[in-house]
Amino acid sequence: MSMDAMNYFVQRGGGHLVGVSSVAAHFSGGLALTYHATKAFVSSYLNGMRSRAARSGLPITITTVEPGFIDTPMLETKPAWTAPVGKAVAQIVKAIINKKDHVYITKRWVVVAGLFYILPSWLIRKFV
Repeated sequence: MSMDAMNYFVQRGGGHLVGVSSVAAHFSGGLALTYHATKAFVSSYLNGMRSRAARSGLPITITTVEPGFIDTPMLETKPAWTAPVGKAVAQIVKAIINKKDHVYITKRWVVVAGLFYILPSWLIRKFV
């Protein structure tokens, strides 16, 4: 995900870079400050790379993947809206094939991420 990758794609005349962040990039949870901050960085960095790719005029696609809860060993509990791995992988592959700029896994997380930008902070803090 470095500038070396972008330079490689520019020299090559095109390419596709996929970076995995998290829906956690859109809010700050008090229990995992570093996790949320690093995911916000990754999403922002990929957005900047996407802008650079657009300015190059070359067919370079930057896809940001932002999963919610996926049923992997990383989860200690199984929160609501936990997606099976197969479903998550299918949606990621589809986004890559379709050269999407951004994808939430699963799709319902687009609503949740949007709510984080319109709901008042005091209300969000009651849930995260």
